[in-house]
Amino acid sequence: MITRQRIEAWSGLLSLIFGILGLGYATFGPIYQYASGTIGPGGQSNSTSGNNDASLWQVGIHPITLIIFCILLLAMFGVAIAALSYSRTQGRGWHIILWLSTIVITIITLLAIFSVGMFFLPALLLALIASIISSVGGRVAAE
Repeated sequence: MITRQRIEAWSGLLSLIFGILGLGYATFGPIYQYASGTIGPGGQSNSTSGNNDASLWQVGIHPITLIIFCILLLAMFGVAIAALSYSRTQGRGWHIILWLSTIVITIITLLAIFSVGMFFLPALLLALIASIISSVGGRVAAE
């Protein structure tokens, strides 16, 4: 395995690791803030109000969000498996899967960039590195 293939394989694996970490933080991390308190009769505050944090899991995950997260996770596994396989075999099919998975991660990350998408940026950048290195390197072998 030459250096280019090692970088490609490690970028794919690290993309999966950072993607799972980002997905875990987006789901279970304190990304929501809210203030709480009670107001009694006459508009007087009965207790002290405070700022609280909540995760997406605590607030409640909408079913479409769960589906999108599953698609994102599948694409991250696709990048890792395709990068490893392509770095070893140079097969055209693995090259296509690598790029399609990277495109899916790119679309989902860009659509959600102002909310939870920023947690997927490291995975996206590593997936792009793996995809670009796979295209720049050698020729793609026909299967």
